[in-house]
This record gives sequence, C-alpha cells and structure tokens, in this order.
Amino acid sequence: MTQEEVGSNRIPVSLHAGDLTIHLGKREVRRNGVAIELPKLSFQLLYVLVESAPNLVSIDKLIERVWSGRVVSPETVTQRIKLLRNALGDDAQNPRYIGLVRGEGYRLLVDVEPSRATDISLAPDSGDKRSFLLPLLATLSCIGVLVAVLAITSFDGSSVNSPGTRDSNSVAVLPVVSRGDEEHEYLSNGLGDELRDQLGRIAGLRVAARSSSMVFEDRAMDAKQIAAQLGVRWLIETTTRSQGDHLRVSIQIIDGETGFQSWSESFDHLQSDILGVQQDIAMQVVTQILPDSTQDVAGAYPGPRDVSAHTLMLLARHTEHKVRDNALLDPVLLDRAIELYSQVIGIEPDNALAYSRLASVLLYRGSLAEAEPLIEEALALDPGLSEAHYSNGLLLWQRRDSAAGEAFHRALTLNPNNADALAAYGQWLWNGYDSTTPERYLREALLIDPLTLQRYIDLGNFYGLTGTREPGLEIAGKVEQLFPNVTGYRALGRIYEVLGDFDQAIYWTRKALEAEPAVPDASWQLSELYARIGDDEHAIQLNVETNVAFLFHSRRYAELIDVGEELLIEYPDDMQLYHLLSFAYLAEGYFAEAARLLELAGYPGIVLERHGRAADAEAMATYIGALQAMDRQAEAEQYTRWLLSSVLGSYTTGDPRGWWASLFVACAYGYAGDDKSMYQYLDNVSSGTGLVWYPWLMDLHCFQAFNNDGRYLGIVSAVEKRMAGQREKVQARLAGSRLE
Repeated sequence: MTQEEVGSNRIPVSLHAGDLTIHLGKREVRRNGVAIELPKLSFQLLYVLVESAPNLVSIDKLIERVWSGRVVSPETVTQRIKLLRNALGDDAQNPRYIGLVRGEGYRLLVDVEPSRATDISLAPDSGDKRSFLLPLLATLSCIGVLVAVLAITSFDGSSVNSPGTRDSNSVAVLPVVSRGDEEHEYLSNGLGDELRDQLGRIAGLRVAARSSSMVFEDRAMDAKQIAAQLGVRWLIETTTRSQGDHLRVSIQIIDGETGFQSWSESFDHLQSDILGVQQDIAMQVVTQILPDSTQDVAGAYPGPRDVSAHTLMLLARHTEHKVRDNALLDPVLLDRAIELYSQVIGIEPDNALAYSRLASVLLYRGSLAEAEPLIEEALALDPGLSEAHYSNGLLLWQRRDSAAGEAFHRALTLNPNNADALAAYGQWLWNGYDSTTPERYLREALLIDPLTLQRYIDLGNFYGLTGTREPGLEIAGKVEQLFPNVTGYRALGRIYEVLGDFDQAIYWTRKALEAEPAVPDASWQLSELYARIGDDEHAIQLNVETNVAFLFHSRRYAELIDVGEELLIEYPDDMQLYHLLSFAYLAEGYFAEAARLLELAGYPGIVLERHGRAADAEAMATYIGALQAMDRQAEAEQYTRWLLSSVLGSYTTGDPRGWWASLFVACAYGYAGDDKSMYQYLDNVSSGTGLVWYPWLMDLHCFQAFNNDGRYLGIVSAVEKRMAGQREKVQARLAGSRLE
C-alpha cells in the first residue's frame, strides 16, 4: 500500500465565490481586496457551503460539519446563517450569496472557482482540534489553554527535575531516517512509532515521549546534546532503505554520555514483513539495554499480526500523526485516519489496539458517542491495554464521571511511560481539589516529555495557583530558555501571571504581540493582564472590548452580558463562558437569570452526582449567591456545605500560599454566616502568592454584606495597593526594555 492510497485530494489555497475571495489557509475572506471579519464558526459555515456548491447542504449536515455533531438546534443554525449574511451584506429577502430551501437547508448561490492547488493540510480550522481535551489541559478556570509548539535552543541538559546522572535504563527512539521510495515513508515513520510504543510497555525502561523525540527530525545535532536535552542515557537511531519490495533497516544504539555507538545491526526483510523487522529490533534493543530482562518482547506487542492489517495500522498511525502535528485541523485527513483504522478492524476484528486507536481519533474529533462502544470492545478484548484505559479516562472525564481517575491510574500502571496519561491523572487529581499529589505526576510527565511546552505550562500553572513560588520561577526560566517563540512568550505571560509577577507577564505577552501583531490572541491576553492590575487605560488601547475576560476583569458586566449572550450561540459548550456570564448577571442584580444559566449548564447536579472540578467551586459560589438573593435558603445552605467541604480539600493547612483556595473557603464561610472563619481565610488573600481576581473579591455575593465593614475594606485596600504596586513595576519594567 502506498501513500497515494491515502487519497489524492488536493484543495485550492484560495477560492473565488462570486466577488468573494476565500483564503483557506489564512481563514480570510475578502471582497474587492477589503477583508471581511468572520468569526471562526461563521468562516467554517461559509467553507462548508462553498465546498458543497452548488449543491444543497441540509441542516443536519451543517450541524455535523460546522458544530462537529454537537447537539444544537436548527434555530442555532438559523442564527449563525443570519450572522454570516450580516457580515457579507446579504439580504435574506433578496439573497445574493446564501439561498434558503425552506425546511431542508441552505446552498451557495454564486459560482465557485478555484485559484491554485496545494496539499490538503491547508484545509481551514473547523474549531479547536483539541476541544474535547480542554478540561484536561486547563487548570482552574483562570488559566488559558495554550497550544504546545516545540522549539529548541542550546541547552545544557539539566531539567527542572534535576535528574543528575541519567537513568541507565532510559532511552529515546529518534525519528527514523527514510531513504528510498517516498511512497513508503509511512512504513519508516510507523516503524519508529510502533517501536517507541512497544518499548514503552517494557517494565524497567523509561522511554522518551514521541512529541519530544520528534523535535530532532530535521535537526543535525551531536548525540550527546540530544541525549542531554531528552534526559536519556541511550539513543536509538534507525535508517531505512527501500527498493521495490525489499527493506533494509540499519539500527544503532548510541551511548548518550559518550556519544559513541554501543551496538549496531542491519536487518533485511521484505516490506510485507515490517512487523518482523519491528519485533527483531525491539528484542535486540531490550537485550542490549536490559540484558537481565526475562520479558517476552514480541508477546508485549498488542498490534495486528496479519500483514495487511499491520501495514494498514502503520498507514493509519502515520495519517493520524499528520493531523495531530498540524496546527490546523484537517477534517478530510482525520476522516481518512478513521477509515484506515476501521479497515484494520475489518481485517482483524479481534484486535484491541485497533479499536482503541480508532476510539482515540474519534475522541480527538469530539465524537464521544461513537468512541464509547469501541473503548468497551477494546477493554473487553484486552483488559491490559494501557491505551484503551487512557481513552476511557478521557471519555469518563468528559462525562464528569469520577471513574476517570481510576482509568488514568490503570493506564499508568500498565504503561508508566505514557506522558499524556501522567499529565491527565495529575490534572484530574488537581481538579479534584488535591493541591499536593498532582505535582508528582506532572513532574513525571515532564521527565518523560521534556521538550513539549504544555508540560511546563501545566507545572507552572500548578505552582502559581498553589503558591509554590520558587519552583514556579524555575519553570518560567526553563520556558524562556527552551521556547523562544510566540507561543513560549505567551506561556511565560500566563505563568508569571499566576505567580503574581505582572511586570514579567506583561513584558513577555507584549513580546508575543510584537512578534505576531496580526494574531489577536496576544492582544486579548495582554488586555486581560492590564485589566487585572486595574490599568484599564492601557487595556482599552488594545481595542479588544469584545473579549469577555477583559470585560470581566474590568467589571464591565453589562457589556459582558451583551457580548456573552451572543457568544453562547457560537460556543454553546463553553463552560467558562457560562461561569463568567452568570457571574455578570449576579453582579448586575439579575439573580434568577444567573441561576437559570448555571442550571442550563448542568449545575448543581454535575457537582453533586459526579466528579467535581475546581472551576465548579467558582460556578457554585455564584449559584449559591443567586439562591440566597432569591430567598431559596434551604438549597443555598446545602450547596454551601458542599462548597466548604470541597474547597477545604485544596487548602494546605498552616501554609496558606495560593489565594484561590483562601478566597473560596472564605466565601463559603461568608455564606454560612461564620464571620470569624471567613476573615481567618480572607486575610490570606491580600498577602498570599499571586494576585486575587479583583471582581471576585468585590462582587461575589458572599462578601456583599461586609461592604461597609472596616476589616473587609482593609483587605480590599491592601489588594488595591498590591495592584497599584504591580502597575508601577510594569511601568518600570517596560521603561527599561526595548518594548516601550
């Protein structure tokens, strides 16, 4: 099977639809050279209509393609069509671009002509391709999720884990070098991926994660440097040469401490016997690195044994990685990966790994209902398959089922080299109000995957929000050293924000904005940072009034309500939007609306019946305030008890470092009428590590009864002085830099 069999789809870089020019890669629409601003959802809607032109697109198909199959009503589609028409200047009564076939769907009325063709990977983004993973990658709701982009500079090999002498049983499988037919590239890449996974299942071996190892795909570096950056003792270098049906694989094991070759061998096989090559190499590597091991290396491989199924599995994996490694989601290529995994199951229907990987791709797409029976089948076929337990954990996490933690833990027991499972389990523990145990798992994930930015973001956020300052600063230093790019700068902005160093946070975010001024993410982040320290003047200059986080931090609640209600149409599953919007309603005195909105989002049931998350404490604090304001006292008292018991679990007795736990413990006591205990914890807010979210301190309903109380006003004054001090530090920091 060749790469051409993946499909020869090619799409244009730009399209002409009437007088509109649609740039797919840039996600940009122009008319007569003038840009038309379209939100992401509107652009995707237009793209689907353009792609299908001149054919009709049904309402169901639009929901499937634009909203990724999420449960939305036809009215939501109608509202989005209305917004798209408004942006294009299209009249529904006399349409020029978009026609309605009543009761059936919509179609594009203008002719579509391609410009020039390019690879399918330039397909437009149909939404955040990691949307189903956001709860895992987010910490408390005040932390944004950043995409991990890898970058390397000179590095001395030390890591935040300070490993000292590297574990003699640690190994990295470097990207396979393919020489010969390009159409067989997927065989070489698949060989490296499967070898890495197979070694990861061997007890006693620590295997560097793929995401870190693949950094060196296009980099010519000294073996000692590579081993130092990956924190491993041994490197596995593989070269494949294919000619016709023959495949020669040359492999060598390099000692990372000396840089010298320790062992090498070549294998000659038919390409149809790629599984045999993989097994031979795995056994040789284990023999060289773990000579006393008695494990059945070949038996540890759970993949297909049928030659055709195994080849398809390699092609499917190669296709999947092309999707995951791309910054923009390619839905066509993603569908192709799903199709290929399905073909593997068709050939070998009792292979658990094929079911598990198909489920993983479907979860990645957000298709939970489709993934669930596949995960069940994988676990039934092979209860010892780590990948299936990890996917099960992701599914259960999305459904807020407390069994997610058990699934993640089981995945780690079966394969302790799964960095994603380590990070997910750490996040699950943390979101369950555990402020101590998660560090172990987050650090272990970083040890295995030391060149992926997200691992540093996870740890930096954890340290910042738990008030563990020195390790947090160490993490920030590593990010600055390892990721000198826009994404790294924005990550530094967030890490320094939670550490309370706004001069550094604003400096690095401004640096990101200067590097990519046309991308709004940095300006939005910068406006939030200015608003957090009370510098609305600089925040407003950035012209990002529609940023709900900025409106929240500026306490512009009426505007937040106007913007937030519209955004809910576009992002009906965004829980943070529900949280901020309901808080704005409460602050403006619309108590019933605040409660209604949170009930629409599933509260209070989701915290009483299933695994609660840290962000739920913030939502429930708003909900309790609305209940009290509506004189629903019995319910308010019940949920106050839940809030107190939950948040106290994240509070380190005798060491009140982070402000978050102190604030919400104080809030719970305020609702309970225990003023003494409330002040005991509230005093920590003004002096703890990090800077409290000022709107919460001022407008949470639990503190409203104390607006004229001298002690409360003293705490507010102390926080305001800290904000003023941060503004002075920011001014001084920027004045001494080249960014001002």
